[in-house]
Amino acid sequence: MNNAIKFTEKGFVKIECFQKDNHIVTKVTDTGIGIAKENLDLIFKPFSQVDSGISRKHEGTGSGLSISKKLSTMLNGTIDVESKVGVGSTFTVTLPIEK
Repeated sequence: MNNAIKFTEKGFVKIECFQKDNHIVTKVTDTGIGIAKENLDLIFKPFSQVDSGISRKHEGTGSGLSISKKLSTMLNGTIDVESKVGVGSTFTVTLPIEK
């Protein structure tokens, strides 16, 4: 959610949470700057940022998404992203329901 808010100057950030089969699904959708297809794998690597130059506009260490991915994996879940530059992104976390 923090990244969605940080990278969305206008438009919206939407959070959805629902049950699908035996999983809890949480989606965070924004109308922010989006991420180029060639950078989608990079964003989940520790301390990696797409905007890492000296003229960087946004603060952060680049660890949030890598931590989220590790936590999702530890909980037998997944985190996925769909994004288009200039349109926005949707991050989806899917976690199994323990019985």
